Amino acid sequence: MMSPEVHYYQDYMHHLRCEWFVSFHKVFHPLYGIEFSDRKILNFTYLTDLLYNDRENKNVTDYLKQITAKMTCTVRQHDPTAYINYTHLTGWDAPVHQPLHTDFDEHAWTSVLYLNDNFTGGSTIVGGEYIKPKAGDMILFRGKDIIHGVEEVTSGSRYTITTWYKNDY
Repeated sequence: MMSPEVHYYQDYMHHLRCEWFVSFHKVFHPLYGIEFSDRKILNFTYLTDLLYNDRENKNVTDYLKQITAKMTCTVRQHDPTAYINYTHLTGWDAPVHQPLHTDFDEHAWTSVLYLNDNFTGGSTIVGGEYIKPKAGDMILFRGKDIIHGVEEVTSGSRYTITTWYKNDY
């Protein structure tokens, strides 16, 4: 049974939008991404500013802004003072894992939105429970208080949108 401070949302994002984000990562990471501990990261704030184009009816930054707005509404159901500190679109190519840890003290909440599930391993460990990623699902938890990590991805690539939230005190 999950802790009351761990919230699981099934079908949080439609699978076609998940596929769009995976494709977006594959195209834009080589241009604007960074490598960090064997992970390939794209920073949403940087991309929104860099790629913004107000001349089109819809552009790629609209998808970035839509999902961050939705995540803000979701976390505020549990904590009205929470707001996004930063968001990463991350590719995890096997073999890779994230050791058990807690987040920085200023990160009251953490969410992980799974964009794919066609890889082996890579379950999220939160408070000792293993959560198998399912494309479109999201987990939200108190990242600074609950020990969490990612078991080794043994084959394939795992894609997530991970967000860290602060509180407005």
